[in-house]
Amino acid sequence: MTFEIDMTGITGYIGKTRSGKTILMAECFKKTGGLFIDYEDKGNVEAAVTLTMKNTRAQIEQALRDHHKIRYVPNAEPEIAKKEAKVLVRILLDVNLDLHVYVDELQNYGGARTNVFDPLATQGLKSGIHLDWGTQRPAKASKTIASQTTTLVFFEMSSFEKKYFKEYDLPYEEIKSEMQGLDKYYFVTYTSGVGVSRPYKVAL
Repeated sequence: MTFEIDMTGITGYIGKTRSGKTILMAECFKKTGGLFIDYEDKGNVEAAVTLTMKNTRAQIEQALRDHHKIRYVPNAEPEIAKKEAKVLVRILLDVNLDLHVYVDELQNYGGARTNVFDPLATQGLKSGIHLDWGTQRPAKASKTIASQTTTLVFFEMSSFEKKYFKEYDLPYEEIKSEMQGLDKYYFVTYTSGVGVSRPYKVAL
């Protein structure tokens, strides 16, 4: 896969189901390592260690310090998964390590007003944490996280939500033009100050 994504800040991956969004997130995780919060638990994320909240805090902290590629599988019950995520966020901020944290299906952890992972956007970079988030519904993503995001990766969307693009001053027409007529697994990137990339395709 030949592409460049600026992952020095916060990165968002946007695309509908089976567009290639999660596949690309998993590929980037292979390169950076860190922690991948695998909400759907489909077994597509390659990791050295798989953890759940059945593991102790000490076990989770040790895995993070060992710099494993960690896959974390949340509880299948959404409200329990949110409570678990709050604990996980606290651990991540406390261990103060430089690592990427991937959160797929961000919308399942809160709405536009507040999200469990907001603290990683507001405090994470100070601790060395780079948040990488994915969603099918960008308009429902946390405003706190979206406003702090420096790079966006756009796959095919159910509809290009003009309100979302306008709210964050994104080049709607340019992105739409680049994506027009492309099959699934194609994506473009947008980085503030850099602009829109040419289309790339996820290598399967």
